[in-house]
Amino acid sequence: MPNHNARLWFIASLQVFGVLGCGGSPQETSTEPASPIARLSKALEQPPTPPAEKPIQTNITIDAASLWRAYGQNVVAADGQYTGKQIKVTGTADKIAADADGHYFVALFTPSMPPLSPQQVASLTPQQAKWFNQGCPPAVIGYLDNDKRADFAAVKPRQKIEVSAIAKGMKTDREAMQGYVIVLERCVLVHKPVESPDQTGASK
Repeated sequence: MPNHNARLWFIASLQVFGVLGCGGSPQETSTEPASPIARLSKALEQPPTPPAEKPIQTNITIDAASLWRAYGQNVVAADGQYTGKQIKVTGTADKIAADADGHYFVALFTPSMPPLSPQQVASLTPQQAKWFNQGCPPAVIGYLDNDKRADFAAVKPRQKIEVSAIAKGMKTDREAMQGYVIVLERCVLVHKPVESPDQTGASK
């Protein structure tokens, strides 16, 4: 039976060279995914996003103009004192509007150019001339809390208001005076708006 003996010899040779497993012992089972796609999918797995940290509650109350100046004078100190914290901010509601993404905000402080002589106006840069002629953009912007934004419907232009908000810190803005704005999030009204002296004088 030459053919039978040849097959036995071929099988024995495969065992010797380890193709079927040396000594006939079972091969070790790999724990890696079988296919390249499965391995890639496993490699791309990301841990779940942790829940957002709650803001630090504080008893800080500051007016919007002072908050803006504090970041401009020393952003490291201002970040440590305000950023990421729940604070109360007072200011004048210069306007309530929506940004390009449809998010509602209130402008709590808008700087203004001082009175200038014709000679001083002639020496302004194009950006400064734009501020002088068209007004400066808001420097402290508070984005409204979605659940409480209806409360701002009663706010009139130039009314004094106080909001509770999370300070998000300084944001670079080349169009803004000094090149930055202060951003607040989840703004809610603390008190009903108080009529400003400007409005009282205008109504006479």
